[in-house]
Amino acid sequence: MKRNVAGMINALTVGICLITMTVPLSASEGNAQIFRNCLVDLGTRLDCFFSVESIGCSGWLNNPILDGLMSADASSVQDIDGLMAFLTNEVCITWKSEGGTNEIQLVADRVEHDGKSIIRICDARLMDIAGYALTNTISLEYEGSIDGLLKEMSSRENRIQPQRVISYGTGLVRIDTMTQVKVNVEDAVARDVLTTCISLDNYHRIVWSSYTDGQAESPAVMVKFYGQEWGKE
Repeated sequence: MKRNVAGMINALTVGICLITMTVPLSASEGNAQIFRNCLVDLGTRLDCFFSVESIGCSGWLNNPILDGLMSADASSVQDIDGLMAFLTNEVCITWKSEGGTNEIQLVADRVEHDGKSIIRICDARLMDIAGYALTNTISLEYEGSIDGLLKEMSSRENRIQPQRVISYGTGLVRIDTMTQVKVNVEDAVARDVLTTCISLDNYHRIVWSSYTDGQAESPAVMVKFYGQEWGKE
């Protein structure tokens, strides 16, 4: 699949930079580390990939799961089955904000694509949201850029939207807009379309992530893809 480095854009150039009230996290707090770095390490070690679906607070566009802290020790995880058990039984994400400290529990499932395992991680609270857009079915035929795919999906399910705005203080955030994809599905779950639409060859260990503020009964979901693997963010 053709990839264009120009599609790996610093989100500061394509969106508005919002200053959030998020308290900066420090991986030096005890034995905690930023969860996104843990996933990149695990993905590299076990040769697997991830997607992450999160809930935040209205107006805050940091990803509470990826940018949160994890204190569980992942060194004993040796295979994918062990990783699944680790994520659902041992991991609790600490997310600090001006309003206090939140503890986020995770749920996860696993799909196979391109001969690799993709672990789909969700904030457990998403299970209780009625009409969550990524669990709805969608039909479409599309060939073109990943950005165009998200726009096509949005035209059929307007609560699915490409993420274009980020929070100040998250560092360099890459958004893949140009990787070429080909999709032809009938009544496929939106989450499945996002997970299996793209070649994993040299792709970032975190394939895509999403964010919703979870305030509405059927909230909008902002989705972004990460592009070629450049190491930790």
